[in-house]
Amino acid sequence: MWERVTIVESRLKVSGHSVHLMLFMLPMGLFVTGLIFDAFHVMGGPSLLAMAGYWQVVGGLVAAAIAGLAGVVDLLFLRQGTRARRVAIAHGLINGGVLAMFAVIWLVRVGDPLRAAGSGLVAVELLVLVLGGVAAWLAGELVEDAPADGEVRPVTLRSRTVQAIGALVSAR
Repeated sequence: MWERVTIVESRLKVSGHSVHLMLFMLPMGLFVTGLIFDAFHVMGGPSLLAMAGYWQVVGGLVAAAIAGLAGVVDLLFLRQGTRARRVAIAHGLINGGVLAMFAVIWLVRVGDPLRAAGSGLVAVELLVLVLGGVAAWLAGELVEDAPADGEVRPVTLRSRTVQAIGALVSAR
């Protein structure tokens, strides 16, 4: 079976690797770690956990802003009217919402001397991370099979996989 399948390639790369894909894991990891610290603090852990959770959110905000800039560079090079561009815009808007919500969480916590998050704020963090998971799934759609240029390729194996296997076989 043949259908339109093209892997979307990043324009901003280091040693052939997408900068956006390298950077997006850091803010997600920091936000998840912040949620874990906050949850343990809410369950009766020491105040150090609240402060650690706060700084995880701060670091996540900075890292997300940098990853977002790399994503915007990639978006600018996607052709108008393609599914890849529509998915990338949805991905960016959702991530922008995640960033905005964590900025609000940060602003709420700034007023507390311990920088603690209450149980309500922990619940909001969890919901925002679920939304971030949706954005990450959309990013996977872009990497896996969003038609960017309309080329027709076999669905069973991605053309890059076929090329890589061919290169390995011919090297022997």
